Amino acid sequence: MSDTLHTRTPWVAFVFCAKMALGRSYSRYVQPVWCIFIAVALTEFVFIAMVMKVHKHGFTGKEQMVEVLHAFRNGQTGRPLRSTSLSNATMQSHIPLKADLDKTSSSGNTSREVQHVFFLKVHKAASSTVLNILYRFGYARSKNFVLPRKGNYIELVDHNNIIPIPSRNSYDILCNHLQIVSYPKVAKIMPQDTVYIGIVREPFERLHSSFEYYRNQLSREYLMKATGIDPFRTYIQNPMSFEPLNPIDSFTNNRMALDFGYPPGNVNGAKNVQKFLDHVDSIFDLVLVSDVFDESIILLRRRMNWTMYDVLYIPKNERVTSLNVSLQDYNRSVVDSNILRLDKILYDHFLGKLKRDILKAGETFVEEVTYFQTVRHRALEYCSKIAPPENLKFPACKWHDRFEVSNKDCWLLAQEETPFLEFLRNVQNDRLGLHYQDLPKLYDAKKMKLFRNRG
Repeated sequence: MSDTLHTRTPWVAFVFCAKMALGRSYSRYVQPVWCIFIAVALTEFVFIAMVMKVHKHGFTGKEQMVEVLHAFRNGQTGRPLRSTSLSNATMQSHIPLKADLDKTSSSGNTSREVQHVFFLKVHKAASSTVLNILYRFGYARSKNFVLPRKGNYIELVDHNNIIPIPSRNSYDILCNHLQIVSYPKVAKIMPQDTVYIGIVREPFERLHSSFEYYRNQLSREYLMKATGIDPFRTYIQNPMSFEPLNPIDSFTNNRMALDFGYPPGNVNGAKNVQKFLDHVDSIFDLVLVSDVFDESIILLRRRMNWTMYDVLYIPKNERVTSLNVSLQDYNRSVVDSNILRLDKILYDHFLGKLKRDILKAGETFVEEVTYFQTVRHRALEYCSKIAPPENLKFPACKWHDRFEVSNKDCWLLAQEETPFLEFLRNVQNDRLGLHYQDLPKLYDAKKMKLFRNRG
Protein backbone atom coordinates (compact mmCIF):
# COMPACT_ATOMS: atom_id res chain seq x y z
CA MET A 1 0.00 0.00 0.00
CA SER A 2 1.41 3.40 -0.95
CA ASP A 3 2.18 6.27 1.43
CA THR A 4 -0.63 8.32 -0.09
CA LEU A 5 -3.21 5.65 0.53
CA HIS A 6 -2.02 5.22 4.11
CA THR A 7 -2.44 8.92 4.78
CA ARG A 8 -5.69 9.54 2.92
CA THR A 9 -7.65 6.47 4.04
CA PRO A 10 -9.57 8.28 6.83
CA TRP A 11 -10.60 11.12 4.51
CA VAL A 12 -11.60 8.81 1.65
CA ALA A 13 -13.85 7.06 4.16
CA PHE A 14 -15.25 10.42 5.23
CA VAL A 15 -16.12 11.50 1.68
CA PHE A 16 -17.74 8.12 0.88
CA CYS A 17 -19.73 8.28 4.10
CA ALA A 18 -20.87 11.85 3.39
CA LYS A 19 -22.13 10.88 -0.08
CA MET A 20 -24.12 8.08 1.48
CA ALA A 21 -25.59 10.47 4.02
CA LEU A 22 -26.65 12.89 1.32
CA GLY A 23 -28.19 10.22 -0.85
CA ARG A 24 -31.88 9.45 -0.44
CA SER A 25 -31.42 5.71 0.02
CA TYR A 26 -29.14 5.97 3.04
CA SER A 27 -30.00 9.33 4.61
CA ARG A 28 -31.96 7.88 7.46
CA TYR A 29 -29.27 5.33 8.34
CA VAL A 30 -26.15 7.46 7.94
CA GLN A 31 -25.93 10.84 9.63
CA PRO A 32 -23.15 13.34 8.67
CA VAL A 33 -21.86 13.42 12.28
CA TRP A 34 -21.17 9.70 12.03
CA CYS A 35 -18.86 10.38 9.12
CA ILE A 36 -16.74 12.67 11.25
CA PHE A 37 -16.63 10.03 13.97
CA ILE A 38 -15.50 7.34 11.48
CA ALA A 39 -12.76 9.59 10.04
CA VAL A 40 -11.40 10.45 13.50
CA ALA A 41 -11.49 6.80 14.58
CA LEU A 42 -9.57 5.70 11.49
CA THR A 43 -7.06 8.49 12.03
CA GLU A 44 -6.47 7.28 15.58
CA PHE A 45 -6.08 3.71 14.32
CA VAL A 46 -3.41 4.70 11.80
CA PHE A 47 -1.57 6.74 14.44
CA ILE A 48 -1.54 3.85 16.92
CA ALA A 49 -0.32 1.50 14.20
CA MET A 50 2.57 3.88 13.53
CA VAL A 51 3.50 4.01 17.23
CA MET A 52 3.63 0.22 17.26
CA LYS A 53 5.76 0.32 14.16
CA VAL A 54 8.39 2.64 15.60
CA HIS A 55 8.50 0.56 18.75
CA LYS A 56 9.22 -2.48 16.62
CA HIS A 57 12.08 -0.61 14.95
CA GLY A 58 13.75 0.10 18.28
CA PHE A 59 12.72 3.69 19.00
CA THR A 60 12.13 4.67 22.59
CA GLY A 61 10.41 7.33 24.66
CA LYS A 62 10.35 10.83 23.24
CA GLU A 63 12.06 9.71 20.04
CA GLN A 64 8.99 7.62 19.14
CA MET A 65 6.66 10.59 19.32
CA VAL A 66 8.99 12.85 17.36
CA GLU A 67 9.33 10.27 14.60
CA VAL A 68 5.62 9.44 14.45
CA LEU A 69 4.50 13.06 14.33
CA HIS A 70 7.11 13.87 11.69
CA ALA A 71 5.98 11.00 9.47
CA PHE A 72 2.27 11.53 10.10
CA ARG A 73 2.45 15.23 9.33
CA ASN A 74 4.27 14.58 6.05
CA GLY A 75 2.06 11.71 4.90
CA GLN A 76 4.84 9.10 5.16
CA THR A 77 3.18 6.46 7.25
CA GLY A 78 4.10 3.67 4.89
CA ARG A 79 7.85 4.21 4.77
CA PRO A 80 10.46 2.75 7.16
CA LEU A 81 10.46 5.00 10.22
CA ARG A 82 13.96 6.43 10.09
CA SER A 83 13.84 10.19 9.62
CA THR A 84 16.79 11.89 7.98
CA SER A 85 17.13 14.10 11.03
CA LEU A 86 18.25 11.07 13.01
CA SER A 87 21.28 10.42 10.83
CA ASN A 88 23.05 13.12 12.84
CA ALA A 89 21.81 11.85 16.21
CA THR A 90 23.85 12.83 19.24
CA MET A 91 26.19 10.34 20.83
CA GLN A 92 23.84 9.81 23.77
CA SER A 93 20.90 8.81 21.55
CA HIS A 94 20.03 5.14 22.06
CA ILE A 95 18.76 4.57 18.51
CA PRO A 96 20.85 2.04 16.57
CA LEU A 97 20.83 3.62 13.12
CA LYS A 98 20.05 1.41 10.15
CA ALA A 99 23.49 2.19 8.75
CA ASP A 100 25.04 0.70 11.88
CA LEU A 101 23.26 -2.59 11.26
CA ASP A 102 24.01 -2.68 7.53
CA LYS A 103 27.75 -2.61 8.08
CA THR A 104 27.63 -5.69 10.28
CA SER A 105 26.95 -8.06 7.39
CA SER A 106 29.48 -10.85 7.10
CA SER A 107 31.60 -11.25 4.00
CA GLY A 108 31.51 -14.62 2.31
CA ASN A 109 29.61 -16.32 5.13
CA THR A 110 25.88 -16.86 4.79
CA SER A 111 25.41 -18.65 8.13
CA ARG A 112 23.53 -16.80 10.79
CA GLU A 113 25.31 -14.69 13.41
CA VAL A 114 25.01 -15.78 17.03
CA GLN A 115 22.84 -13.37 19.00
CA HIS A 116 22.36 -15.23 22.27
CA VAL A 117 25.44 -15.12 24.47
CA PHE A 118 26.43 -15.94 28.02
CA PHE A 119 29.83 -14.50 28.96
CA LEU A 120 31.36 -15.48 32.29
CA LYS A 121 32.99 -12.25 33.43
CA VAL A 122 36.09 -13.35 35.33
CA HIS A 123 37.70 -10.84 37.69
CA LYS A 124 40.79 -9.05 36.35
CA ALA A 125 41.12 -11.11 33.18
CA ALA A 126 40.47 -8.51 30.44
CA SER A 127 36.78 -9.31 30.85
CA SER A 128 35.74 -5.63 30.83
CA THR A 129 37.16 -5.31 27.32
CA VAL A 130 35.08 -8.28 26.17
CA LEU A 131 32.09 -6.81 28.01
CA ASN A 132 32.35 -3.65 25.88
CA ILE A 133 32.31 -5.76 22.72
CA LEU A 134 29.16 -7.55 23.88
CA TYR A 135 27.48 -4.34 25.03
CA ARG A 136 28.07 -2.73 21.63
CA PHE A 137 26.94 -5.81 19.73
CA GLY A 138 23.69 -6.13 21.67
CA TYR A 139 22.96 -2.42 21.73
CA ALA A 140 23.31 -2.12 17.94
CA ARG A 141 20.67 -4.84 17.55
CA SER A 142 18.33 -3.72 20.35
CA LYS A 143 18.92 -6.95 22.28
CA ASN A 144 17.72 -7.58 25.82
CA PHE A 145 20.51 -7.78 28.38
CA VAL A 146 20.36 -9.51 31.73
CA LEU A 147 21.24 -6.47 33.86
CA PRO A 148 21.43 -6.07 37.64
CA ARG A 149 18.85 -3.74 39.13
CA LYS A 150 21.67 -1.83 40.83
CA GLY A 151 25.44 -1.98 40.93
CA ASN A 152 27.36 -4.05 38.41
CA TYR A 153 27.00 -7.47 40.06
CA ILE A 154 24.17 -9.95 39.73
CA GLU A 155 23.98 -11.75 43.07
CA LEU A 156 22.08 -14.66 41.56
CA VAL A 157 20.48 -15.01 38.16
CA ASP A 158 16.92 -14.59 39.34
CA HIS A 159 14.05 -12.40 38.15
CA ASN A 160 14.11 -10.59 41.49
CA ASN A 161 17.66 -9.39 40.90
CA ILE A 162 17.54 -8.32 37.26
CA ILE A 163 15.78 -5.65 35.23
CA PRO A 164 12.62 -7.09 33.64
CA ILE A 165 11.93 -7.00 29.92
CA PRO A 166 8.69 -6.64 27.95
CA SER A 167 6.36 -9.63 28.10
CA ARG A 168 6.83 -12.33 25.47
CA ASN A 169 10.44 -11.21 25.00
CA SER A 170 13.45 -13.28 25.95
CA TYR A 171 16.83 -12.31 27.32
CA ASP A 172 19.58 -12.36 24.71
CA ILE A 173 22.89 -11.53 26.41
CA LEU A 174 24.18 -12.12 29.94
CA CYS A 175 27.66 -10.70 30.47
CA ASN A 176 27.86 -8.92 33.83
CA HIS A 177 29.66 -10.18 36.92
CA LEU A 178 27.86 -12.94 38.79
CA GLN A 179 28.32 -13.05 42.54
CA ILE A 180 27.76 -16.81 42.44
CA VAL A 181 27.53 -18.64 39.14
CA SER A 182 24.69 -21.15 38.85
CA TYR A 183 24.68 -22.71 35.40
CA PRO A 184 21.20 -24.23 35.81
CA LYS A 185 19.81 -20.77 36.63
CA VAL A 186 21.64 -19.28 33.65
CA ALA A 187 20.21 -21.99 31.39
CA LYS A 188 16.73 -21.37 32.78
CA ILE A 189 16.73 -17.69 31.83
CA MET A 190 18.69 -17.82 28.56
CA PRO A 191 17.52 -19.28 25.19
CA GLN A 192 18.49 -22.86 24.36
CA ASP A 193 20.79 -21.81 21.52
CA THR A 194 22.90 -19.57 23.79
CA VAL A 195 26.66 -19.78 23.21
CA TYR A 196 28.70 -19.93 26.44
CA ILE A 197 31.95 -17.94 26.50
CA GLY A 198 34.53 -17.63 29.29
CA ILE A 199 37.97 -16.10 29.77
CA VAL A 200 41.15 -16.89 31.77
CA ARG A 201 44.44 -15.11 32.41
CA GLU A 202 47.94 -16.20 33.43
CA PRO A 203 47.51 -16.70 37.20
CA PHE A 204 50.46 -14.67 38.50
CA GLU A 205 49.66 -11.67 36.33
CA ARG A 206 46.01 -11.90 37.29
CA LEU A 207 47.01 -12.12 40.98
CA HIS A 208 49.15 -8.99 40.72
CA SER A 209 46.48 -7.07 38.81
CA SER A 210 43.84 -8.07 41.34
CA PHE A 211 46.06 -7.14 44.28
CA GLU A 212 46.83 -3.69 42.84
CA TYR A 213 43.20 -2.97 41.99
CA TYR A 214 41.44 -4.24 45.10
CA ARG A 215 44.09 -2.89 47.48
CA ASN A 216 45.08 0.43 45.98
CA GLN A 217 41.79 1.45 44.38
CA LEU A 218 39.07 -0.29 46.40
CA SER A 219 41.02 -0.60 49.71
CA ARG A 220 39.93 -4.15 50.51
CA GLU A 221 40.67 -4.62 54.18
CA TYR A 222 42.44 -7.98 53.95
CA LEU A 223 44.87 -6.67 51.31
CA MET A 224 45.55 -3.43 53.19
CA LYS A 225 47.26 -5.57 55.85
CA ALA A 226 50.13 -6.15 53.40
CA THR A 227 52.52 -3.26 53.98
CA GLY A 228 56.10 -2.22 53.29
CA ILE A 229 57.82 -0.53 50.39
CA ASP A 230 56.37 -3.14 48.03
CA PRO A 231 53.14 -4.52 49.59
CA PHE A 232 52.67 -7.08 46.81
CA ARG A 233 56.11 -8.58 47.53
CA THR A 234 55.13 -8.76 51.19
CA TYR A 235 51.85 -10.45 50.28
CA ILE A 236 53.26 -13.21 48.05
CA GLN A 237 55.77 -14.26 50.71
CA ASN A 238 52.91 -15.71 52.77
CA PRO A 239 49.60 -15.03 51.01
CA MET A 240 47.40 -17.29 53.15
CA SER A 241 48.21 -15.23 56.23
CA PHE A 242 46.36 -12.30 54.67
CA GLU A 243 43.42 -14.15 53.14
CA PRO A 244 39.86 -13.91 54.58
CA LEU A 245 38.40 -17.02 56.18
CA ASN A 246 35.66 -17.29 53.55
CA PRO A 247 37.30 -17.77 50.12
CA ILE A 248 34.29 -16.21 48.37
CA ASP A 249 35.30 -12.88 49.95
CA SER A 250 38.72 -13.05 48.31
CA PHE A 251 39.70 -11.67 44.91
CA THR A 252 43.13 -13.33 45.03
CA ASN A 253 42.64 -16.89 46.27
CA ASN A 254 42.05 -19.05 43.17
CA ARG A 255 39.49 -16.49 42.06
CA MET A 256 39.28 -17.72 38.47
CA ALA A 257 38.29 -21.20 39.66
CA LEU A 258 35.69 -19.67 41.99
CA ASP A 259 34.29 -17.56 39.15
CA PHE A 260 33.91 -20.71 37.05
CA GLY A 261 31.94 -22.33 39.87
CA TYR A 262 34.44 -24.36 41.87
CA PRO A 263 33.04 -24.99 45.40
CA PRO A 264 34.54 -22.41 47.82
CA GLY A 265 34.87 -24.99 50.60
CA ASN A 266 37.36 -27.04 48.55
CA VAL A 267 39.25 -24.18 46.91
CA ASN A 268 42.53 -24.83 48.73
CA GLY A 269 42.23 -28.60 48.80
CA ALA A 270 42.07 -29.02 45.01
CA LYS A 271 39.70 -31.98 45.23
CA ASN A 272 37.94 -33.50 42.19
CA VAL A 273 39.77 -31.12 39.86
CA GLN A 274 39.40 -33.28 36.76
CA LYS A 275 35.70 -33.68 37.39
CA PHE A 276 35.44 -29.90 37.66
CA LEU A 277 37.35 -29.38 34.38
CA ASP A 278 35.14 -31.92 32.61
CA HIS A 279 32.05 -30.14 33.91
CA VAL A 280 33.26 -26.73 32.73
CA ASP A 281 34.25 -28.20 29.36
CA SER A 282 30.74 -29.54 28.92
CA ILE A 283 29.27 -26.06 29.42
CA PHE A 284 31.51 -23.62 27.57
CA ASP A 285 31.75 -23.38 23.81
CA LEU A 286 34.87 -21.20 23.90
CA VAL A 287 37.16 -19.92 26.65
CA LEU A 288 39.30 -16.95 25.68
CA VAL A 289 42.82 -16.39 27.01
CA SER A 290 43.67 -12.78 27.74
CA ASP A 291 47.41 -13.35 27.21
CA VAL A 292 46.72 -14.15 23.54
CA PHE A 293 43.85 -11.73 23.31
CA ASP A 294 43.72 -10.85 19.61
CA GLU A 295 43.91 -14.52 18.66
CA SER A 296 41.10 -15.21 21.13
CA ILE A 297 38.98 -12.43 19.67
CA ILE A 298 39.37 -13.76 16.13
CA LEU A 299 38.37 -17.22 17.33
CA LEU A 300 35.36 -15.58 18.98
CA ARG A 301 34.53 -13.72 15.77
CA ARG A 302 34.62 -16.94 13.77
CA ARG A 303 32.66 -18.95 16.33
CA MET A 304 29.92 -16.33 16.53
CA ASN A 305 29.96 -15.44 12.82
CA TRP A 306 30.44 -11.80 13.73
CA THR A 307 32.27 -9.21 11.67
CA MET A 308 35.56 -7.49 12.28
CA TYR A 309 33.62 -4.31 12.97
CA ASP A 310 31.74 -6.10 15.77
CA VAL A 311 34.90 -7.12 17.64
CA LEU A 312 36.90 -3.89 17.52
CA TYR A 313 37.97 -2.84 21.00
CA ILE A 314 39.87 -0.38 23.17
CA PRO A 315 41.52 -2.04 26.19
CA LYS A 316 39.75 -1.44 29.49
CA ASN A 317 41.08 -1.34 33.07
CA GLU A 318 44.71 -1.77 32.09
CA ARG A 319 47.18 -2.51 34.86
CA VAL A 320 48.50 0.57 36.65
CA THR A 321 51.02 0.08 39.46
CA SER A 322 52.37 2.61 41.88
CA LEU A 323 55.84 1.06 41.71
CA ASN A 324 58.14 0.87 38.74
CA VAL A 325 58.68 -2.86 39.17
CA SER A 326 58.53 -5.45 36.41
CA LEU A 327 56.60 -8.64 37.11
CA GLN A 328 59.74 -10.50 36.11
CA ASP A 329 61.41 -9.20 39.26
CA TYR A 330 59.07 -11.13 41.54
CA ASN A 331 59.46 -14.67 42.78
CA ARG A 332 56.72 -16.62 41.02
CA SER A 333 56.84 -19.65 43.27
CA VAL A 334 53.47 -18.53 44.64
CA VAL A 335 51.95 -19.93 41.44
CA ASP A 336 52.57 -23.43 42.78
CA SER A 337 51.12 -22.67 46.20
CA ASN A 338 47.58 -23.43 47.31
CA ILE A 339 46.44 -19.89 46.57
CA LEU A 340 46.94 -20.29 42.81
CA ARG A 341 47.05 -24.05 42.28
CA LEU A 342 43.51 -24.36 40.96
CA ASP A 343 43.84 -21.24 38.82
CA LYS A 344 47.01 -22.62 37.24
CA ILE A 345 45.33 -25.93 36.40
CA LEU A 346 42.36 -24.09 34.91
CA TYR A 347 44.59 -21.72 32.93
CA ASP A 348 46.86 -24.45 31.55
CA HIS A 349 43.83 -26.46 30.51
CA PHE A 350 42.18 -23.69 28.52
CA LEU A 351 45.42 -22.32 27.11
CA GLY A 352 46.10 -25.78 25.70
CA LYS A 353 42.60 -25.93 24.21
CA LEU A 354 42.99 -22.48 22.66
CA LYS A 355 46.32 -23.40 21.07
CA ARG A 356 44.76 -26.51 19.57
CA ASP A 357 41.85 -24.41 18.23
CA ILE A 358 44.34 -22.03 16.61
CA LEU A 359 46.13 -24.92 14.91
CA LYS A 360 42.79 -26.17 13.58
CA ALA A 361 41.89 -22.69 12.32
CA GLY A 362 44.07 -23.07 9.23
CA GLU A 363 46.88 -21.20 7.53
CA THR A 364 44.89 -17.99 7.13
CA PHE A 365 44.38 -17.53 10.86
CA VAL A 366 47.66 -15.73 11.54
CA GLU A 367 47.07 -13.53 8.50
CA GLU A 368 43.61 -12.60 9.80
CA VAL A 369 44.94 -11.78 13.28
CA THR A 370 47.64 -9.54 11.78
CA TYR A 371 45.09 -7.77 9.61
CA PHE A 372 42.73 -7.33 12.58
CA GLN A 373 45.51 -5.70 14.59
CA THR A 374 46.08 -3.25 11.73
CA VAL A 375 42.37 -2.41 11.56
CA ARG A 376 42.14 -2.00 15.33
CA HIS A 377 45.12 0.33 15.51
CA ARG A 378 43.75 2.43 12.66
CA ALA A 379 40.44 2.71 14.49
CA LEU A 380 42.25 3.62 17.71
CA GLU A 381 44.21 6.34 15.94
CA TYR A 382 41.02 7.68 14.36
CA CYS A 383 39.18 7.73 17.68
CA SER A 384 42.12 9.58 19.27
CA LYS A 385 41.45 12.57 17.03
CA ILE A 386 39.21 15.38 18.23
CA ALA A 387 35.90 15.14 16.39
CA PRO A 388 37.20 13.88 13.03
CA PRO A 389 35.03 15.33 10.23
CA GLU A 390 34.73 12.12 8.19
CA ASN A 391 34.14 8.50 9.03
CA LEU A 392 37.04 6.06 8.86
CA LYS A 393 36.34 3.82 5.86
CA PHE A 394 37.47 0.23 5.39
CA PRO A 395 36.91 -1.16 1.88
CA ALA A 396 35.68 -4.70 1.41
CA CYS A 397 38.33 -7.41 1.55
CA LYS A 398 38.59 -11.14 2.16
CA TRP A 399 37.94 -10.63 5.88
CA HIS A 400 34.92 -8.34 5.81
CA ASP A 401 32.47 -6.31 3.74
CA ARG A 402 32.90 -2.56 3.51
CA PHE A 403 32.32 -0.76 6.81
CA GLU A 404 32.96 2.58 8.49
CA VAL A 405 33.93 3.72 11.97
CA SER A 406 32.15 6.89 13.09
CA ASN A 407 32.29 9.27 16.05
CA LYS A 408 29.43 7.31 17.56
CA ASP A 409 31.49 4.13 17.29
CA CYS A 410 34.36 5.87 19.07
CA TRP A 411 31.99 6.90 21.83
CA LEU A 412 30.83 3.30 22.30
CA LEU A 413 34.36 1.88 22.09
CA ALA A 414 35.59 4.32 24.74
CA GLN A 415 32.87 3.60 27.31
CA GLU A 416 33.96 2.10 30.59
CA GLU A 417 31.81 -0.55 32.22
CA THR A 418 29.83 1.52 34.74
CA PRO A 419 28.60 4.36 32.49
CA PHE A 420 27.80 1.91 29.68
CA LEU A 421 25.82 -0.23 32.13
CA GLU A 422 23.83 2.80 33.31
CA PHE A 423 23.20 3.73 29.71
CA LEU A 424 21.79 0.26 28.92
CA ARG A 425 19.67 0.34 32.07
CA ASN A 426 18.04 3.51 30.77
CA VAL A 427 17.46 1.89 27.39
CA GLN A 428 15.75 -1.17 28.86
CA ASN A 429 13.73 0.77 31.40
CA ASP A 430 12.51 2.96 28.57
CA ARG A 431 11.30 -0.13 26.70
CA LEU A 432 9.17 -0.94 29.72
CA GLY A 433 7.59 2.49 29.58
CA LEU A 434 9.15 3.57 32.84
CA HIS A 435 10.05 7.18 33.50
CA TYR A 436 12.14 8.70 30.76
CA GLN A 437 15.19 10.54 32.00
CA ASP A 438 17.76 12.48 30.04
CA LEU A 439 20.94 10.49 29.80
CA PRO A 440 24.17 12.07 30.98
CA LYS A 441 26.60 13.11 28.30
CA LEU A 442 29.02 10.20 28.38
CA TYR A 443 31.24 11.21 25.51
CA ASP A 444 33.57 14.14 25.01
CA ALA A 445 35.63 14.13 21.85
CA LYS A 446 38.42 16.02 23.60
CA LYS A 447 38.87 13.12 25.99
CA MET A 448 39.50 10.70 23.15
CA LYS A 449 43.10 11.89 22.96
CA LEU A 450 43.66 9.93 26.17
CA PHE A 451 43.40 6.75 24.13
CA ARG A 452 46.16 7.74 21.69
CA ASN A 453 48.80 5.73 23.55
CA ARG A 454 46.59 2.85 24.65
CA GLY A 455 46.25 -0.59 23.18
